[in-house]
Amino acid sequence: MAIGVALLVSADPVAIQQLGHALQELSITPDVCREVPAAVGLLNRRKFEAVMVDLQLGEQSGLILDEVHLSSSNRTAVTFGIGDTDVAATSAFRQKSQFIFERPLTTESIHKTLRPAYSLILKERRSISVTQSLFRSSSRGKVSEKSGATA
Repeated sequence: MAIGVALLVSADPVAIQQLGHALQELSITPDVCREVPAAVGLLNRRKFEAVMVDLQLGEQSGLILDEVHLSSSNRTAVTFGIGDTDVAATSAFRQKSQFIFERPLTTESIHKTLRPAYSLILKERRSISVTQSLFRSSSRGKVSEKSGATA
């Protein structure tokens, strides 16, 4: 059983394969999106516990992270950047994401980055579960406005 879903936005097949595999090992379902407009659409429709964005997507990669922070349902998602060798660009990207995977990606470097992030992802998942439970229990005891009877 998956503990959550991570949006992975990248056009790099190697990054998708490596990060997707690492997420699955942690029981996190990767939802891969190769194009920015499709990723923005998903962010507006679904809740993600984590969002990973590849810097190689250019300027639009920062827009995706901005969208995460502005989204009411995803603003608390744990954010990752997939960095490059361009130090200036990666440093600007670092300001928008909580964690950075740096290329070249290796199994060891991915796990080293995911280890501290995993507890935040679990915390995000627990807060969602608590909110959903509270919502369900409060809707069971709702009073019908028309009849005044308990639903």
